[in-house]
Amino acid sequence: MSNSNYLPQYMRIYQSVRNDIIDGHFEPGKKLPSIRSFSKQWKVSNITIIKAFEKLKEDELVTTSERSGFFVSPRMQRQVSPKKIGFLSPVPAENLHKMPHIQDAVGHLQLSLRNDGHYLSVHLARWHQSGGIHSYLSPEAISDYGLDAVILLYLYNFHYFSSLTELGIPILALDVDASFLGIDSVFFDNTTASMQMCNALIDEGYSNILFVGGPRPHVLGQQKKVYYDPAAAQREDGCHLAAAAADRNVTIHTAYSQQNRGGGEWVKAANAYLNEHPEVDAVLSESYLKLADKFSHLKQVTFGGPETLKKDNVLATAAVDYADLSEHGLSILKQRFEQPYAPTVRHAVPTQISYAKQLEPVN
Repeated sequence: MSNSNYLPQYMRIYQSVRNDIIDGHFEPGKKLPSIRSFSKQWKVSNITIIKAFEKLKEDELVTTSERSGFFVSPRMQRQVSPKKIGFLSPVPAENLHKMPHIQDAVGHLQLSLRNDGHYLSVHLARWHQSGGIHSYLSPEAISDYGLDAVILLYLYNFHYFSSLTELGIPILALDVDASFLGIDSVFFDNTTASMQMCNALIDEGYSNILFVGGPRPHVLGQQKKVYYDPAAAQREDGCHLAAAAADRNVTIHTAYSQQNRGGGEWVKAANAYLNEHPEVDAVLSESYLKLADKFSHLKQVTFGGPETLKKDNVLATAAVDYADLSEHGLSILKQRFEQPYAPTVRHAVPTQISYAKQLEPVN
């Protein structure tokens, strides 16, 4: 289904003529066909055509001459293709300062797109309520913006992603792999990172390692309202790969939060599991966990910044660079504009592993 099914008639005409201008079907400086001819072609009133042309004029794609009609802007060249790009995130703009890594990514996206003559609309999504349940804009609402592409960041809901494919425009997912839905995706290599960190524990002699994260992804029909961490399964896979490659018996335990992704939920899940499994001797977690006193001696490896290494019981951390993620994503999006029917791109960005001083880096 195309996004044109949601658009008012003048917007459909606007987009059609705009694309013809950008693609060079109407040459720079040349007069466009008359309003009457467009009215006959589209079977609409002259007023509708004028409304579409006024929007083209607003975008500086056409100019007018009194009683002479509309002309393609003489500055308009085929290679110049400004795009209006929407940015979807559940983090409201006013709360970006609370999440500096997301703020950095947004700033990088804005600057890079502006330098290329494109436009970025921030933000099109908002928190619905606490507890991890989101209410996202519908495809119908998004189509009203007349976007050429949508960038998704910090969204983890494949059911929603699948609905966005109805828009019929390029979609770029950052920080999650939605390539199986035909959506270009750039995400962090969680599997390799967790494998490397798990190896740090194995090399130190630990053999009962608890992975803490989640919530785990649910089946597609249950993803409408549940916030989940799609990277959790990848990170658990990395732990199992490291255990399988070890030259001795290593057991991977798992403890997942149930509803939300966050330190408090992970601490709760970890403490509950450790109470039942005293054999666990080390922890690999999504973030540093301040465990109950009786478990505070356990060594940890975590996803987080290098500052986490200052903790006495942390052996290694995996840090991610959202600016790097954004740069890779924008490169793919630009390629998509040039080759709209090229195969879906799936790109994993490596993470930076840092080790405590007493450890040698794991190869």
